[in-house]
Amino acid sequence: MWGAFGNKPVDNDHCEVVTPKTFSDPGPDQFSIVHAIRVPKDGTVYVADREYRRVQMFTKEGKFVKQIVRTDVPFARDLALSPDANQQFLYVGGGNEIFILDRKTLEIIGSTKPAGILGAGHHINVDSKGNLYIMQTTAGLQKLTFKGMAPAGMRGSPQWIACMTAVLAASMTAVCSRLMSLSEPHHASILTA
Repeated sequence: MWGAFGNKPVDNDHCEVVTPKTFSDPGPDQFSIVHAIRVPKDGTVYVADREYRRVQMFTKEGKFVKQIVRTDVPFARDLALSPDANQQFLYVGGGNEIFILDRKTLEIIGSTKPAGILGAGHHINVDSKGNLYIMQTTAGLQKLTFKGMAPAGMRGSPQWIACMTAVLAASMTAVCSRLMSLSEPHHASILTA
């Protein structure tokens, strides 16, 4: 068992959600609210620490590897992994959009914020076709339909980001089913190789 940065966890035994008024990087030595955990096929562990607006990356043994902190928006609301064989992307809910990260480097390579999006969601998940499901408390469930990906040479470029945003915006549809209908735990994201 481990806490933030691989430290021994300390539980102060209170249930109140305490959102900090200021944020810093690297942040406190303990987690606040762990709101999502994802473990891809290679065993790396990703933890979304919602109130401290960070995602931390660990080995499966609990050794801290790195983190990403976004202090400008509520970040690390939820996590999902891309469904490609290498699960190369990590999707992170933040602000009113979904950030697309290179899973190995935690570098933000894009985001999607199509018109009408419910926001970053309370939970997100992806099916084997790359469709992204966003569940927002009191607002329902939304599906962003995956329609393809820009050529490899364009990935990460402003044109690629604009292309992905346009693809998702054009394909966003409402879904009336529940997120529980996604039965596979490692279904991931909106981008495939």
